[in-house]
Amino acid sequence: MQLGDTIESAIWLDGRETKEQRQAYEKAVADAMTAECNHNGFSHGHVRFTELHPYDDRVPEVPDHIEGTQPRLLVAEADIVDNHIQAAPTSFASTLETKDLLTLRKITKRAYSKKGHTLNSHQADQIIDQLGPETIHDIITRGAMH
Repeated sequence: MQLGDTIESAIWLDGRETKEQRQAYEKAVADAMTAECNHNGFSHGHVRFTELHPYDDRVPEVPDHIEGTQPRLLVAEADIVDNHIQAAPTSFASTLETKDLLTLRKITKRAYSKKGHTLNSHQADQIIDQLGPETIHDIITRGAMH
């Protein structure tokens, strides 16, 4: 996921949904997209909904559990418009390239999950800030000695 990408999610409808159910589905899909973006440090723009029919391009085969007479695929799309992956301006993490920060976050979260802890991005950044400069110094020092 990166700035400018379009994210997409979909849900099957069977043609028997009420207006309220349709609104609830749209809200659930939009909320799931927002949660995914937030989890990855991004924000999305307006969510666009399109109904596709089974014979339209890109539409997979209708699942067996969809029993209505008018199956449709409700597709939601939104553009990634902002990222929140920048760390605090005075932190070590803020000096890193975006891809490097994302990589270090992933490594840090994985390491702590093995210890039974679940970290969010802010917590991972704090650990990177604590360990980063010392670790870089150690790598440079060892590299200079060899």
